[in-house]
Amino acid sequence: MPLKRNWWICAAVLAVSILGIALRARTLAALTPQDLCGSDFPIFYAGGKLVGTPDLYSAGAVRSIAIKEVGCLQPPSLFVRLPYFAALMAPWSRLPFWPAFWLWRGALLAAAGIFIWLWPAPREWSLLACAWSLPFAFGLTVGQDSAFLLLWLAAALTLLKRDRQFAAGLVLSLCLAKFHLFLLLPLLLPGRRKMAWGGILGGLLLLAAGFAVQGPRWFPQFLGAINDHSINPDPSEFFNLWGIAHGNTTVEILLAIPVVIATVYVTRRADLMLGLSAVLVAGLLISHHQTTSDMVLLIPVALTLAFHPLARYSRVLAIYLASPLAYALTTAPLAWELPRLLLLALIGVLAWETRPASLAAPRSTILARQPGPTV
Repeated sequence: MPLKRNWWICAAVLAVSILGIALRARTLAALTPQDLCGSDFPIFYAGGKLVGTPDLYSAGAVRSIAIKEVGCLQPPSLFVRLPYFAALMAPWSRLPFWPAFWLWRGALLAAAGIFIWLWPAPREWSLLACAWSLPFAFGLTVGQDSAFLLLWLAAALTLLKRDRQFAAGLVLSLCLAKFHLFLLLPLLLPGRRKMAWGGILGGLLLLAAGFAVQGPRWFPQFLGAINDHSINPDPSEFFNLWGIAHGNTTVEILLAIPVVIATVYVTRRADLMLGLSAVLVAGLLISHHQTTSDMVLLIPVALTLAFHPLARYSRVLAIYLASPLAYALTTAPLAWELPRLLLLALIGVLAWETRPASLAAPRSTILARQPGPTV
């Protein structure tokens, strides 16, 4: 294609991205402390202060710190992360709350920037996807750490591209912070033994760190916290099987069976990138707990399928689900049903598109940075 034509496409994409960034910056600047009553960062901040004490998983202790710093709080008010995460938050909790909150947002932006640089897709389109992702914007506003998941995925893929499987597994173990979203990640490990050992070692080290910083009794307290019904109050606003089933556990389990089967099929027949896309989509579906910011995992899925030679209909579904339209329309009655049903359809379409295994692209080319779209 002529260079001039590609140049103006890149310029247009960059301009639209800057517009999205400017709109988010304006929103953040206009927020008041009362607007942030339901934020996640005050909970993380409290966890950093309470790590090493018996009150780490105490709702009362977390609530007391959050109210002191923000002035208000909305339920749930539980710290529901593994102890190592609280230990990582300890340096942030040594700072005054509001400077720490803004520095935390800066770290989230840095994580997104590294993802944009490393992910094997045209960087201008990666920037556009992040700039206009409402889940990313929401996570940035409330201080959710989902942007770090993008960083771990991109870093692990970069290490795999350099044939450093063990290091890639170590990096992927950091996804343990939100393990419920990565329950099917082990499906990518067959044939990648060194990555499996890296992931196992990293996971064991993080769990051991929990005992080191919190003592031997943290695990029952952690289980009690994640089983507290207040952290899963309303399944109707979740983009997962729990939401599709409207809180019916039996229906949720029955729906999970074909989702897992489809994911196994894709990871066995397709290349790494399609397999990872299926694992991320299925992880979102079978996650019993979910926040809006967790849907940032659709950004790498959309970027992968947008340029993958096998993706056809899955490309359309993924791009729509990663776009603002999927969330902007949820204010209408029953509109939540469409995106989560489309997410369920996406895993089925991925399985259908990977039927002709002979058409799968070689792994070496899939891990390379993809060229920009042609017009």
